[in-house]
Parts: sequence; C-alpha cells; structure tokens
Amino acid sequence: MIVDAEPGRLATVASIPLVSGRPLVRAEGTWDQIDARIDELRDAYLDLTVRVGGIDADLGRRAADTFPFLVNVRPYRPPGNAAPAPADRGRATRSSTPTTTGGTPARSRPRTCSDCSARCSKRWPMRPRELTVQGFRSYRGRTTFDFRGRRLVGVVGPIGAGKSTILDAVVFALYGKTPSFERDTRSLIHQLEDGCHVELLFEVDGEIWRAQRALRRRGQSQHRLERLAKDADDAEVLETVLQERRCGSGSSGCWG
Repeated sequence: MIVDAEPGRLATVASIPLVSGRPLVRAEGTWDQIDARIDELRDAYLDLTVRVGGIDADLGRRAADTFPFLVNVRPYRPPGNAAPAPADRGRATRSSTPTTTGGTPARSRPRTCSDCSARCSKRWPMRPRELTVQGFRSYRGRTTFDFRGRRLVGVVGPIGAGKSTILDAVVFALYGKTPSFERDTRSLIHQLEDGCHVELLFEVDGEIWRAQRALRRRGQSQHRLERLAKDADDAEVLETVLQERRCGSGSSGCWG
C-alpha cells in the first residue's frame, strides 16, 4: 500500500499487490543518479521519487520502461527550481478565525500550501513520527504507533485487524475527515464509546508539529495544531494554531 500525504491536501492511497520474496525499495535522486543504480533497483518493487528541474511529461513512461516492478513514481521539484504558478482566476479565499488558548499565541499561518497544493511551488513531505488513537474506529483502548527511524512502513494483518484505521487516523488528524467519512465524521467513533481522540506528531521541513483532534457524539469537537521546539514529551510549544468553522444543521459550532 502506497500512501502519498502532505499538509494542505487529502492523502491518496494506492493498493499495490506484491509477491512475497521480492524487496520493496524507496529510492530518491535525479534521473541520472537513479539510472546509475539500475542493477540494484531493477529487480525490486520500487517506490521512486525523481528530482526534476521542470515539467517532465515523459517521466512516468520512462520509469515504467526502465524498472519492470515499478509501483509508484513521483516528480519532486526542489525549492528554487519551481516553475511560476498559474493565476488563480479569481478563486475565493477561505478565512479562518484565530483563537488564543492559555499563554500561547495563536494565529493563522500563511496558506502557502492549501487547497491549491497541486499548483504550489513549495511542497514539503510530511513524515509521521508518532500516532496515538483512542476510541477511534476499531481501536477502543489507547494505542500508540511509533514511526521514528523508519522510512518505509508495511501495515499487515488479517481482515478487521485495524490496518486501514491507522491510515484513516493519520488523515483525520491532518484534515479532520477521511475519504470514507467526509461528512458523518462521528461514525469514526468506536461503537462502544462516546468520543474519540487522535494525536499525530509529524515533521515538515525540519519543524515538529502536533495535531490533536477529539470527536464527541454530542457537543463540540476540538482541534489543536501546535509547533514544538523538539520531539520530546516536555517540548516547549512555540506556536498554536486553531481554526473554527461552523458545521452541521444546528446552531452549535465545531472545531475542525
């Protein structure tokens, strides 16, 4: 399963059937650097990131012709080599209401990579470090997944073990919804619980962030996004970002 996720857009998930016994390798570099490793990579299932200086419309075909077991290929344009983004053609910009909690200032961050991320010139990868869920879908009790030090993770197990729940929790922590539950998000709560909590610690461009979301069957839900000084339990909170929006048909609002 290949998960492509980054702040500002919903993650995409592709299920790739793999035959046991063949390694799954993630490689990154310019095309010349990758081509120099052809003997090493040719017989592996390959998740490929190619650094490009501009638009390379032939990249997908060239990679598929070169590597017979290619499962995914994506171009990556380093900052400074980006092509100008097209005009937004008068598209309306959504606003948000900054809120302050405790002694930590809260503000709305510049939307450099939001709904227009497909056109953004600066697109940093998001790397999850730790995921904690409680009362979320098939995980009733508090469960923590530690991704530190792992560049490639395989999620395996029998049907109903909660594999897709892990991916749903990462997406929900970042965007407040999942592809399967975009509107009725309270269906994500475990059937025997009155609420759920998801916390994701992740890294973007060398900065550590913590996203927390809590859903309740009745009343308001909550969302908090914090930038931390380091990856530690006692890390100082450098910045808090909250966004409030109205949801549902009643007069009550929700955090999301």
